[in-house]
Amino acid sequence: MENRLFKKYRFKVYLNASHFISINGHQGNVHPHTWEFSLEILITRKDFVEFKIFENVINDFFDKYQNITLNDVDPFNAIVPTLENITDYFGSSLRPLLQDTGGELLVLEGSESPTRSYIVDYSN
Repeated sequence: MENRLFKKYRFKVYLNASHFISINGHQGNVHPHTWEFSLEILITRKDFVEFKIFENVINDFFDKYQNITLNDVDPFNAIVPTLENITDYFGSSLRPLLQDTGGELLVLEGSESPTRSYIVDYSN
């Protein structure tokens, strides 16, 4: 059996943003969250990749969602910004950005509170 070594980074990002959910045509109240996103990234390059390179890509991506109401921006003006939809969208958007930098997004975990998390595992 081949002994393979996998090198990974794990990042946590905090996003301060508001949203509202509409259920059966009734709009709920706009309310804030400090969303937590945890990213597990496999390093795919053979040469050294400083964590700051990935961190810059991640922070640049999340910065455009800081301190806004998510419902006001694309794609959340068209899809309901639930924890699940937000995490799915962020994952599908971040994957190619991280691949261009020499990493593979393996897992993205989104949390809207300490007791609620939604996890997308891309490693399968």
